[in-house]
Amino acid sequence: MSRPIALFFVTWTLTASAATDVTEAKQAMLKTTTAHVLDVLASSDICEKGCKYFAPQTVREIKVDFQATDNSYYKWTHVSGIKTVKFFKHVQVTPGAVTKVQVRSLHKDTDAKLLEEIEAKTKLPNEPAFDASNATFTITPQGDQVDVKVTAMTRISGLMSMFAGAARKSMKESLDTMFANFTR
Repeated sequence: MSRPIALFFVTWTLTASAATDVTEAKQAMLKTTTAHVLDVLASSDICEKGCKYFAPQTVREIKVDFQATDNSYYKWTHVSGIKTVKFFKHVQVTPGAVTKVQVRSLHKDTDAKLLEEIEAKTKLPNEPAFDASNATFTITPQGDQVDVKVTAMTRISGLMSMFAGAARKSMKESLDTMFANFTR
């Protein structure tokens, strides 16, 4: 193998194995209520076609019946985009004058026992194409509107890191449509 080709493969391998954090933030003043924003986030009627709430490339997103309380629950999402992925996430709501919602994907490295239990209970698979994913929503009432802020991050590595631009575009589109759902 020639030196330039070998150098290319070494460089490509190192680049492909490095983790990439895809981040996006959005903020808007919306004519809705905190309760409605929370209802949308907890909804099991979210998908690309035929659901009350639209989500691009989403085959289905549902709230699962597993250790759920009003302020802590799990959701399962099936996305068919760059790659088909199916994953669980934990949603933690901290109500108050300013309501905070933290969403964190479950991962086999950090949540193995929990994933084993939730997969057995729901019969749904966990097949993510990312290393980590989280989002934090802050919902602040302002008269008859709410100020909604979100910061989101998805960490991808390996061959998937080559699609960081597409992942960023998809994340932005998802946040835009979610904010539109908040006012439906």
